[in-house]
Amino acid sequence: MITTTPRTPTQARTDIGIFVHQLRQLLGLTQAQFAMQLKVAVPTIARWENNRTQPSPLALIQLKNMLPT
Repeated sequence: MITTTPRTPTQARTDIGIFVHQLRQLLGLTQAQFAMQLKVAVPTIARWENNRTQPSPLALIQLKNMLPT
């Protein structure tokens, strides 16, 4: 189950960054493996997880489709 924890205003991650990180870990993938599945560069995954950039709408759909049912 993917959950979010309460954050203080100074914390860097958004819900999207937490979601990406937790989904990747739930699937047991490294950032490189996760990037390969999503057909993005490895630094892109790190930027998403660290809230430096946000996934595109298409990438968000791909992430949603990766959720275990």
